[in-house]
Amino acid sequence: VAPEETITTGADLLAVAGGLDRFSTLLATIDTTTLAETLRAEGPFTFFAPMNDAFEALPEEARDALLADADALSSLLQNHVVQGRVDLQTALAQGTLQTMSGNTLTVTAGENGAVLVDGFEVRRPDVAAGNGFLHAIDAFLFPPGNIRPPIIDETGVPVFNSRILTVVGTGEPGTTLVITLNGETFGTTTVEADGTWLVDRRLPDGEHTIIAYTLDENNIPIARSKPVILISPAP
Repeated sequence: VAPEETITTGADLLAVAGGLDRFSTLLATIDTTTLAETLRAEGPFTFFAPMNDAFEALPEEARDALLADADALSSLLQNHVVQGRVDLQTALAQGTLQTMSGNTLTVTAGENGAVLVDGFEVRRPDVAAGNGFLHAIDAFLFPPGNIRPPIIDETGVPVFNSRILTVVGTGEPGTTLVITLNGETFGTTTVEADGTWLVDRRLPDGEHTIIAYTLDENNIPIARSKPVILISPAP
């Protein structure tokens, strides 16, 4: 545990998170939701807690809209909470976990001993609280909805000599997408009637993580693509 972190044995999940500086955004907003009372209750619960990085990775307009809508934030965070005290190795052995929202999280082994939840690495596992376990994760676990998540076509992201990056993919027709490059908005588009979309813009050199987010009519993020890594210029 880093020197600036103080964990109180026997404290509830939110009190434990309060001793970890990586959860300051979550703690500044969670009391506006109905989930806060649950995470302070007897439980036990297992909370895949989104770190500050999870909020910062969202497009700015999506992050602002989510933080301003307590119901949307509560609904999203319910997909991060599992009934019972489940350590990460037990979760890995089980393979799946059912969340409070009734959805299923998939737990798999990643590289170098990492454990992935719905494809995202748990950064700090098994932080014990009096009413369960907290696992730190740097991404939101979006519940499956009535729309298909956007997909980035990894074969369709060529970098042309003009330094223009074209990102193409598929998604739910008529939905609004925001494509981010290293956490910054790269472009916004609407998925065409045939389910395809495209954005393009000049690209700086370096390694880039590209993610597409689906936003609802209130700019609330409701789905996300898998990240695509691109190195420019190509080796």
